[in-house]
Amino acid sequence: MARPKKDPNIKRKEFIDQAAVLFFEKGYNDTSIQDILYAVGKDGALSPSVFYYYFKSKDEIFEAVVQDYMNQYIGQIMDVLEQEHLSYAEKMRKSVAIYRNAIEDFKKIDAYFDQDTPRVSYFNYLIDSQAISSLIDPLDQLLRQGVKSGCIPKTALLMQAGTKIMAQIFLSSIIPLTHQGRENDGQHHSEKYAQFVPQIFAQLFDVHSVLEEE
Repeated sequence: MARPKKDPNIKRKEFIDQAAVLFFEKGYNDTSIQDILYAVGKDGALSPSVFYYYFKSKDEIFEAVVQDYMNQYIGQIMDVLEQEHLSYAEKMRKSVAIYRNAIEDFKKIDAYFDQDTPRVSYFNYLIDSQAISSLIDPLDQLLRQGVKSGCIPKTALLMQAGTKIMAQIFLSSIIPLTHQGRENDGQHHSEKYAQFVPQIFAQLFDVHSVLEEE
């Protein structure tokens, strides 16, 4: 009897999971495709053709690692948004708590790279673009609930731009600040700038911020 074929998505996820571990342990530059093949193969390296069946390059598997990371947190936020018994403020606070956890993981992703390498700008762009595109719709949904409940005033700017554009403006303001790189003293940007996120939200939407921790 022929052995049942393994779901290709399962094998692809194995590659992503092992690559994430190696990137964190060794850094992106010092992790080779051969390292990933050994990690996935466990008892010996898989053939390179197996890797290239799922991914075109090391850059592409890194993109998959970032997207997998994003999907975990987006899934958590969507679970919060689907809880109809929660108010706008409760959903916002829970979502921000998830975002704070995501920032901590951003530090891990940031640690994959030597900040002086030319590739770091590309990867920062990749993280920014994927994070913003993934979070726009959930934040738009939250903002619409806030407007409907009267928690967010219908300012001229909000009415002209709409909640989705305002969500994009807010995310484009905070996400690059809260993950990209370190200061000269070694302090990560998230440690320096995350404290300003509630004030940015309050100013942009003309509200007393609901983002502060209770």
